[in-house]
Amino acid sequence: LFKWALQTAKEASILHAHVPVVSRDALVGLKIRAMTNEPKRKAKDLPDIMSVLVRGEVDLEVLRKYLTKDEMITLTQLQASAVSP
Repeated sequence: LFKWALQTAKEASILHAHVPVVSRDALVGLKIRAMTNEPKRKAKDLPDIMSVLVRGEVDLEVLRKYLTKDEMITLTQLQASAVSP
């Protein structure tokens, strides 16, 4: 996941420094992985994940290649709650 995130990152210039910026899919995947591996991160990562999911801007098929089964279950549950009224 991390390798793919960096390989697909776009370069941005921020304060005269060139930094890699990962895609929305990669950001969500990385935050799901971090939250799964370290549950205390949930309070920090969940709002970021939800803000992307609410916009419907995540390609689950792409993430399915990089996330574990449990991580995909978490992601699909979050996505369902993001789109339900």
